[in-house]
Amino acid sequence: MSPPLPPETPEAALARARARLAAGDIDGARRACTPLVENGAPRHAAAAALLLSACAERAGDRALARRHVDRALDLHPDDPVALYARAEQDEHAGDTAAAIASLARAVALRPDFAAAHQRLGVLYGERNDAPRAAAAFRTVVELDPRNARAFNNLGNALRTLGRHDEALVAFERAV
Repeated sequence: MSPPLPPETPEAALARARARLAAGDIDGARRACTPLVENGAPRHAAAAALLLSACAERAGDRALARRHVDRALDLHPDDPVALYARAEQDEHAGDTAAAIASLARAVALRPDFAAAHQRLGVLYGERNDAPRAAAAFRTVVELDPRNARAFNNLGNALRTLGRHDEALVAFERAV
């Protein structure tokens, strides 16, 4: 008879949940996350709550997804990924100001979070705040010089600002 397997580490449980979610096994991902949310250390519980939020989103239950993000932020209020998730939810709900606030806090906590800078730039652009949009996209291209979408967005913001020569350079980098 072989000895029992050691208990799964929280990191392994989270990896298993991510893999199950990626494979479309929402119930399997939920089963892997639930014990961590209920009994895990705050950092692991917050990560599991975010995965449960993703499960709820995939299942079409935005209200439940929001409750899971709320839980993640209760456990770990300075988690940039949770703040990004909150921003996405706020944006879906039509609350652009709240989304911008969450993203601004996320990039303040993690200045190298290119996706948050990118989304922030898009939201500033939608609010016709071209100077802030350009600044956000400039940060993205500094962090990720291969990001063609960011160069294109930077070009659009610069064109809006009347800085056509700089916009042309950005558009060329996007190609």
